[in-house]
Amino acid sequence: MRLVEKAQSLDAQGQLAELEKTAWRLIDEYPASPWGYLFLGRNALFRGQMRAALGWFRQGLARPDRSDGAAAHCLFGAFDALFMLREYQDALLMFRANINMNVSEPEVRERRFLAEIGNYAERGDLAPLFLALGDDQATTPTIWLWDPFFERLTADLLRKDRIDDAAATARAYLRINPASASAWYSLALAEWSAKRNEAGFAAFARAESLAGDRAGWGPRYLLAGNIAAQLEDIDRQIEFYEKALRLGYRTPLLLNNLAWGYYLANKNTEIALTFSQESVRLNPDDAPSLDTLARLQNRVGEKDEALRNINRAIELSLFDPYVEDMRAFRRELTGGQ
Repeated sequence: MRLVEKAQSLDAQGQLAELEKTAWRLIDEYPASPWGYLFLGRNALFRGQMRAALGWFRQGLARPDRSDGAAAHCLFGAFDALFMLREYQDALLMFRANINMNVSEPEVRERRFLAEIGNYAERGDLAPLFLALGDDQATTPTIWLWDPFFERLTADLLRKDRIDDAAATARAYLRINPASASAWYSLALAEWSAKRNEAGFAAFARAESLAGDRAGWGPRYLLAGNIAAQLEDIDRQIEFYEKALRLGYRTPLLLNNLAWGYYLANKNTEIALTFSQESVRLNPDDAPSLDTLARLQNRVGEKDEALRNINRAIELSLFDPYVEDMRAFRRELTGGQ
């Protein structure tokens, strides 16, 4: 059908208004076919209207003509919408109900595993999943498209303080797609949350090695550096912060944390002072940044400026857990006064 080819072209180009018009023409001219409903669903999916998309895909599945593959695309579309709505149980049930459709085996396997992972993880019961994921299951070529969903799923579990479930979910996905940088990063987050810090750094290193283009990794390096800072691992802390900076990630928090790392390591003092000054300029009422700047100024002999900034830091941090450290530093500057 030429109308189908036209709709496919409009779909690929993201011309949503024309796609919607063409979809309605398909419904008028071929009422028994799922194609029109498929493209209405795709249109809604592109617009972020998941519930509406699900309705259109379900109507497409209800059409009697299943001869040309359109119904299979409706099934996948409905699955995608349910997965993005986090309705994993319904996604799994829908797939089981339509499993005999004429669709390619890799696509069926991929989505069935995804549904089962989401379903079991949401219930907190991953044991059946590991039985389903046998070692003979091959990685499918398009599974990387699902990385964002698994990252969100593990993040949801971590927010619910279900740390072991989050780690198990990441590991389950890695059995399907061991080259997923996103899944390794999610596993790192889960390991760090469980205080299994070295395992977290190992997973993070694996994610880093697989990531390729790490243009958006600034916040991840900042987080890894913060974990290292909590462990008082100064060298590793500085390494991660420097990687974030090299990517152009230049937030006040990163600049302050890197300056503080240099201060603790007693190196790159002039660079640290520059970073600290920039951090305070960007965030002038941040007590930790003022504290860092004061200590660096003291180190280079600018004691009056150091005293002014530590006084301001103390004013801003009456309830800060580190305020006593700041007061001790002020006493050091004033000779115990």
